[in-house]
Amino acid sequence: MNFPSPEGYTPILQQYLEQRAKTGDAILFFRLGDFYECFFSDAELIAKELEITLTSKGDSAHPGGKVPMAGIPVKSAENYISRLLKAGFKVAVCEQVGDATGKGPMKRELVRILTPGTLVESEFLEGEKANYLACIFPSNPNKTMSKQESELWGLAFVDISTAELKITEVPENQLLLELSRINPSELLFATIRIKDPERITIERKLCPAGLSESNYSSSTRAINHFDFNVSVDKIKERFGSHSLAGFGCAHFKAGLQALGGLLDYLEYTCNDSLKSLSSIQVYEVNDSLKLDEQSVRNLEIFETMQTRTKKGSLLGLFEENLTTKMGTRMMREWLSYPLLDVSQIRKRQQYIAKLIANQNLLNNLKVLLSQVTDLERLNIKLKTERLNPRELGWIKNTLLILPGLKALLQDIASTPNDEEQPDIFEIKLSNNLIFKAKELDLALQDELPIVSGDSGIFRKGYSEKLDQMKDLVDQNEVWLTNYEAKEKERTNCKFLKVCFNKAAGFYIELTKANKHLAPEDYKIKQNLTNVDRYITKELKDYESQFLLAEANLKSIEQELFIFLRESLSIYCEEIHALSKQIAKIDCFVSLASLAINHNYVAPNVDNSYNLSIKDGRHPVIENLLPKGHFVGNDLWLESRSEQQVIILTGPNMSGKSTFMKQIAILCLMAQIGSYVPAQSAQIGIVDRIFTRIGASDDLSQGQSTFMVEMTETAYLLNNLTERSLVLLDEIGRGTSTYDGVAIAWSVAEYLAKSGPRSIFATHYHEMNGLADIYSQVVNYQVSVHESTNELIFLHKVLPGGADKSYGIEVARMAGIPKEVLNRAQGIMAQMNAKNSTRKTTSIKDCAEQAKLELGI
Repeated sequence: MNFPSPEGYTPILQQYLEQRAKTGDAILFFRLGDFYECFFSDAELIAKELEITLTSKGDSAHPGGKVPMAGIPVKSAENYISRLLKAGFKVAVCEQVGDATGKGPMKRELVRILTPGTLVESEFLEGEKANYLACIFPSNPNKTMSKQESELWGLAFVDISTAELKITEVPENQLLLELSRINPSELLFATIRIKDPERITIERKLCPAGLSESNYSSSTRAINHFDFNVSVDKIKERFGSHSLAGFGCAHFKAGLQALGGLLDYLEYTCNDSLKSLSSIQVYEVNDSLKLDEQSVRNLEIFETMQTRTKKGSLLGLFEENLTTKMGTRMMREWLSYPLLDVSQIRKRQQYIAKLIANQNLLNNLKVLLSQVTDLERLNIKLKTERLNPRELGWIKNTLLILPGLKALLQDIASTPNDEEQPDIFEIKLSNNLIFKAKELDLALQDELPIVSGDSGIFRKGYSEKLDQMKDLVDQNEVWLTNYEAKEKERTNCKFLKVCFNKAAGFYIELTKANKHLAPEDYKIKQNLTNVDRYITKELKDYESQFLLAEANLKSIEQELFIFLRESLSIYCEEIHALSKQIAKIDCFVSLASLAINHNYVAPNVDNSYNLSIKDGRHPVIENLLPKGHFVGNDLWLESRSEQQVIILTGPNMSGKSTFMKQIAILCLMAQIGSYVPAQSAQIGIVDRIFTRIGASDDLSQGQSTFMVEMTETAYLLNNLTERSLVLLDEIGRGTSTYDGVAIAWSVAEYLAKSGPRSIFATHYHEMNGLADIYSQVVNYQVSVHESTNELIFLHKVLPGGADKSYGIEVARMAGIPKEVLNRAQGIMAQMNAKNSTRKTTSIKDCAEQAKLELGI
């Protein structure tokens, strides 16, 4: 957006333009009295986006003499700003910070730039999701990489609302995968400014191919904000450290530049929540099971593909038994980063087992956890002095619950051998914090206001001075009633009134017809059309006393509130640790409840290459069906064995996709430490899950369904390992039959030779011939019962390959007209007859040729 130079405009517009020059691509909300106003193109933009009236402000310096203008009331600004942020815009807020002097416009300052990834305000955040700002920076920003070279990227991300800050470095071919796991609300990267031959400034984004066109809300900063030395100094200053070695990230050159750029951006947005950051977490991208964005979508882990909602997703199932927002955020993190370490997985299983063994405890924990507030995010507001009285009350109420929580868990908490990894059930709650919570309970009312300047924060008896002021203010109506009665008797005027309002103060009101009854000590205060208003010395003295008491009352309450808030803030680190512990307990309560309610078992997770499941079930679909209606299935896969690749055949709607998805979901559940829906299960650690199930066009990139399918297939073939789990459905269906079979056959051969545990679902029943060539390939089918009148899906996976696809039968079930079905059957009969006499090369011939090449 281009804005004019301030010169020549009125003082107010000059002030607006000077502030607007600081906000970049953020819309400036400029405080004018009770409204936030926007001018120029900002006004036109918000008028359109918020559907409000676009007006104008006269100014001769502007072409046409009128500057576009639109505004919103300060009192309802949250709703409007929230709508703009959800639409991907950034909003800068400029407040009045001085008093009117009559000499030029009131002083105003830029106090905050709100962007999707820098929010701490609870009214703008989703409680169930982390709100990440991610920043990336390449290790070689000035070097053009060849296709054979792999660029290393620094990655830093923060949720400023919880003070979670992480840093790593990742190869470019894994960067998109890692960002999809983080799912940032905003992505920050650098730009290099160069000059073209005509000396016109243009910007080249330092961003890997494809990312700048992604769906992430993105922001850019000039490359000088990512300077290595400046970044290191900024990080040291922020964390009060002379060395970065203690954080374990000193070797991350690009990572430190990304972190430096991120901190610089937080400073630019005037975010005082920076002071809440106290540590840096270093992590390696290969420390957890990876799922690419396509697999996360296919498996419907966080939301369904159809409705894009949590209901019907795996997280939605877990959330049914989660009671805190902290727990939901942590469960989302566990699902994004499943474990690879068997000992950590088994430790989580042990926690679940303890809760299952004591269901009475489990139920009592649910009751207590349901009373817990979002301690993690409120703690950041406490630390940054943003906490209001009502939120202080919420923290206090949660702290008062914790001794009961600690007492409940003490019987199952074990003494840890490792001080650095305490038992999750051992609540670390200091006596000082308990005492502080009780002190707050004695001080604070049960019902608290949101604004600290409002009265009604403290209980009677907490402060003698405050009680005196309250008594005087609270007795105002009584005093006025008594004074009015006294004056009516003195003047013998039953129509006399003693009134008070904020504009006129205290006064005695007489109608014009009764003004002759006013005593000599009644001094006229205001003449109105039908009445006169008077003041007396007694009423004037009382007014001064009352207004002083009212002002003192607010001042004293504000001082006491700030004192209590600051006295609690010294426990911020302990409260933060408690919030993380409560979130973990909530997750284990959820997983234990699921296991009990749905008859889940503890899988045997080990470092083998085996994948053995007895009577496995899809947890989400099973939950949606009447109890006992889901048909369970067995599975055995093992890398480098006689059952490494399964060729799965069967008709549409028979359950092939459900079977494959449930295998992936059971592995995922097992590796977050959860019990699984099965009779028994052995899960050899999986390092990556690849799914290619279903396809659609990507018209934005000009890619057909088949091109999308091939791109996704290429990605998984180029990145799999022996420890991976590969689930493919209908590879090759987007092209001609012979092309499709050839591609499917060669992909399955590649999987057989490469070693990952794989299930290859297909309608090409010719693929069953692979089992005759490769000992590690086996055929399975989803069984059906075919009668004269109908096709019954049994949803049972059994050994053996299907010899037909039942496409016409499925078409009949879908309601295709009988005439069309009859014609299809005739065409099919003709094609089968031709194929039986055709002497061209068949897929069987290809199989025989493959045997010769392999020496079989």
